[in-house]
Amino acid sequence: MIYYPITLLWCGVDIFFVLSGFLITSILLESRVESYTNYYLSFLIRRSLRIFPLYYVCLAVFLIVLPYIRGGRPIFPAAQENQIFLWFYLTNFCSDGLARFEGLAHAWSLAVEEQFYLVWPAVIYWVPEPRLRPAIRYFLVGGFILCIALYALHGFALFPYIRWWGMLLGAYVAISLHYNQWKSMDQKLWARFSVGAAFFSCAILIGFFEELVFVAIGAPLLDIATAGFIVLSIQGAIPSFCAPTWARSVGKYSYFLYLFHFPLRGTLFQLYEPIAKAFSAITISSVALHIGYALYSLMVLLILAMLSYRLLEKPLIQLGRKWSSRPA
Repeated sequence: MIYYPITLLWCGVDIFFVLSGFLITSILLESRVESYTNYYLSFLIRRSLRIFPLYYVCLAVFLIVLPYIRGGRPIFPAAQENQIFLWFYLTNFCSDGLARFEGLAHAWSLAVEEQFYLVWPAVIYWVPEPRLRPAIRYFLVGGFILCIALYALHGFALFPYIRWWGMLLGAYVAISLHYNQWKSMDQKLWARFSVGAAFFSCAILIGFFEELVFVAIGAPLLDIATAGFIVLSIQGAIPSFCAPTWARSVGKYSYFLYLFHFPLRGTLFQLYEPIAKAFSAITISSVALHIGYALYSLMVLLILAMLSYRLLEKPLIQLGRKWSSRPA
């Protein structure tokens, strides 16, 4: 029961997909005035500088450096054997499951995102504005049906087009707002629908955590709720307490936290274990030890995330901005 709420954090991946689709599409729509070569290269370079360096640092640490320090003993033996998929962002094509990647299994979501980045800029640039929204609607319906069918038949639904559903929904919102196609929207209706979808999806996830139900109902409702909250936020209908300043500050460290939280879990526990044994000898409860481990892990991860942002991520983000601002 202690770990059950942690499993619900995977819902954050679906929320992130919607936000990513919205933000990336908004950026692409603003830069469509450039020549196609500059538009496409500028986007890919900015994204590459933001995503690739830290991702490959993570792989190097857990697949090369730490195994070398341990005398050739891998941290994640199965991931070591199948690392080719990790280096080339192909983990979501492993239809026999993600267990082969162990502590690096969450890389599938980054693979889906990168594959989206290769295709979507061309779609935004070349598809005429009147056809963009209808095209996305067809993709949404087709992807939803295909996702449920493949999961029901094979228990696997991580292929690119299928998992682009959330990103396409975010893109749909961005296009609608960019071209002022939602001016007549009833704000109260969206508020009720979004909040209702959020509560209903949470009820499904908490009440019966059945994966097919999550794929078919829970995740789409969560995506729709996220899209609704984006619209309400843009229209100023979300109270300020729902977007506190500290959350925005922590957001810039989110990429490191997402990449490293899972693979570092075992390493951090090995360091914490002697402390836990010492305290258990003086009858500290197991719940207190679990809370202590959670706080200790969070502190270490936040410190590393701040160092990573200051020394690696921020300079590369600034370099990407310089590239995007150069003349065509």
